[in-house]
Amino acid sequence: MATQRRIPGIPGNAHTPEAQRHRAKVGASTEEHVDALNAACARAGLAWVHRVSSHVRITRNLGGARVEGVLVRKSVVDLMGHTADGRAIAADVKHVSTGHLADGREAAWRLPLDRIEEHQRAMLECCHRAGGVAFVLVVHGGHAYPVPWPVVADAIAKGAASLGQDVIEPHRADPRRAYLATLLTPRPGSAG
Repeated sequence: MATQRRIPGIPGNAHTPEAQRHRAKVGASTEEHVDALNAACARAGLAWVHRVSSHVRITRNLGGARVEGVLVRKSVVDLMGHTADGRAIAADVKHVSTGHLADGREAAWRLPLDRIEEHQRAMLECCHRAGGVAFVLVVHGGHAYPVPWPVVADAIAKGAASLGQDVIEPHRADPRRAYLATLLTPRPGSAG
């Protein structure tokens, strides 16, 4: 019987209450971090970006601001909005954890590309082809890495299983600026 590889930072059995609590805690922390990043973009006058809710039908009120529900459709990407100059924005957020080596150093980390579902890929591609700003926002170690969709799409087209730290790291957002500044500022030699 083959065993599934353990993801660093996640308890061994992904279905235990401990693992579910860990994912919820990481998810909430990542959402708060992304909300702050998006608020900084709005304050800088670069873009208005907001989280997109999943398509859920509430089936039961559990009281105390808690509900039970079921997904009724696949969700779309995690973030949508528009730039100050009117271009659409579509982004999917992926938190990446890592483990540590025996000597205490951080192990190399990567984003498995199968975490970007087909319908999300299609939406990012559609936004990009229509002239919008499409990207995968990788969150790791308190840093934001807005990786442009063409970089991700190229890796997928070449059959890569993941984006390594070496591919993601050059897209690290400068924490002193709004994280979308590098994506929205024309690079030397580019049109626009």
